[in-house]
Amino acid sequence: MNQKVTAVIAGVFLIGALVALLGLFGETEDPEPIDTVHTPRNGQDIPAGNQGSAANTAPVDPPPAIPEPQDPPDVEVTQPDPLPELGDYSPAQQKAMTKIQELMAKILALRAQQPVPGSDYFEQLKRINEQIEALMQEMIALGPDAVGPLLDLLKAGAFDNQSMLTVLVGIGGEEAKAGLLEMFTSQGDYRLQQEIVNALAKWNGEIFGFYEAAFGSASDARVQMAILRHMADRGEGDVGRFFAQALNSDADRNVRIEAVRSLKKTRDPLAYDLLENMATSENEELVLRQQAIYATAATDAIRARSTLENLAGQSPSREIRASAIVALSEYYGEEAIPMLESLASSASDTEIRERALRAIKVIQTRASNGIPVPGSIDREIENRGVEIE
Repeated sequence: MNQKVTAVIAGVFLIGALVALLGLFGETEDPEPIDTVHTPRNGQDIPAGNQGSAANTAPVDPPPAIPEPQDPPDVEVTQPDPLPELGDYSPAQQKAMTKIQELMAKILALRAQQPVPGSDYFEQLKRINEQIEALMQEMIALGPDAVGPLLDLLKAGAFDNQSMLTVLVGIGGEEAKAGLLEMFTSQGDYRLQQEIVNALAKWNGEIFGFYEAAFGSASDARVQMAILRHMADRGEGDVGRFFAQALNSDADRNVRIEAVRSLKKTRDPLAYDLLENMATSENEELVLRQQAIYATAATDAIRARSTLENLAGQSPSREIRASAIVALSEYYGEEAIPMLESLASSASDTEIRERALRAIKVIQTRASNGIPVPGSIDREIENRGVEIE
């Protein structure tokens, strides 16, 4: 009997335990609804339970409003000179102007073409350039009637300057030269002046007067230097006198250096004294003295020899002595070896001794290989009285 009661009680307890266990995994209470607060933060609502953290977060400013488009401010633009009306030209000039504009448009279209990369790339480029050249020649064939319209187009900046200048130079004539000089002197743009100066280097005829007049009106030292170079290359007119004037003026130092180089190229004997004085002057700028040393030897090697030997042996400037050694080796060859050997053995400056030895070696190498010394050829021509081109 007692055993039965005990079993019943144990069964009751077991059933109770099972009920309790089922209660843990059975139904649960519904959660209380969570209200939301519509405070925007990165586009999301903030739960009410997080209001504390939201309250501690600074509110985000709304994105700035996009401003209404406004008209750009007025900008003053310098306009090129307007083209004259066709009625301002003669019938022949009207015809030329119409043809020029047609041909120039074709040239611009050709220059805008890009050759297709490939094995025939350079052939394509060559064909384009040939077509452009043919169109330029067609404009040149228009003759003097095209000069006035071309000058007006150039002044107005209607097409590229290089093409129009090439055509004007190809046509030639006093009207074109006078028009270009007037444009050169009235324009302050050094780029246009430079283009005019460079184009006229190919002028078929006398151009010394143009360059002489343009030199004083040049707006930039680079233009003046270009004028000196082209004058030296052409060698017409009294260039020696002109270069000497440029050298004696208060010109830019680079212009003066270019004037010395130009005198060296033209070899004007009338400028020798000026060059010698510059080479030996202790008050002159070093680079000008060095250029003058070479120019004296090129202008009159016979007269310059004693001057160069004195500078090589006695100048207080190492740079001047070194330049004189180079000039001696370049213009006198084996004749300069005794002087150079003396320097190599007696000069107190180690650098000068080494330079003299190197100069001797250069002279001997040339002689053994039968290579003429540049200066010896020049002196031989000068001694025969033959003009050097």
